[in-house]
Amino acid sequence: MSIFETVKGISIPFPEKINEGFEIKLTDQSHTHITANISANKIDFVFTKLVSLVIPLGFFVIEIPTNQKDEKDLRKSDNDPCHRDVYYLDGLELNEFFNIYNEFKELLIHDGEINFGFGSHNGIDEVLVGSYKIFSILTDDPNKYLLKFDEMGFSKYDNLAVAQDTFSENHPGSRSTIRVNGKLIYDIPEILKDRGMYFSKRIED
Repeated sequence: MSIFETVKGISIPFPEKINEGFEIKLTDQSHTHITANISANKIDFVFTKLVSLVIPLGFFVIEIPTNQKDEKDLRKSDNDPCHRDVYYLDGLELNEFFNIYNEFKELLIHDGEINFGFGSHNGIDEVLVGSYKIFSILTDDPNKYLLKFDEMGFSKYDNLAVAQDTFSENHPGSRSTIRVNGKLIYDIPEILKDRGMYFSKRIED
């Protein structure tokens, strides 16, 4: 079995403890939540296949770290959580989303600090790539995703170990920002502002 491959902006201490595959759980609101580990070289392929199942019209969402100036005001001690700024771009057909995704694909996939995804305006149906590039699908129509995972050859686990499960005080993970073609993740909201991207909220990391 090959060792799990991480993206450029992420380091985990024990990649050999991570298996590719997915896990299914029900949320408190009775939605289906699917968590998946996808090796770096397959993220683009898998994300594209899964998002193609989302019912349009939909929204593009990104979460990026709050700027350092605001973070200093928000955090009163080193024990306080860091924060992330959430941006949306609404009303997208799938082809419109994929045009944007392909424009920023290398940043979205390989930057360790950005979370991103696409979700439907019609009910609960969204595919997100979150912290440490762990896939998170929230849906009321899980069968289409389960069939796609099976078609792509991924195994189902009852208790899937994700990156954070391997961390310890002596062996933490790390996330870092990278630059692609002169651009950083912080440039994305400004570049997409004229196309309708807007700041929505600030959340704890």
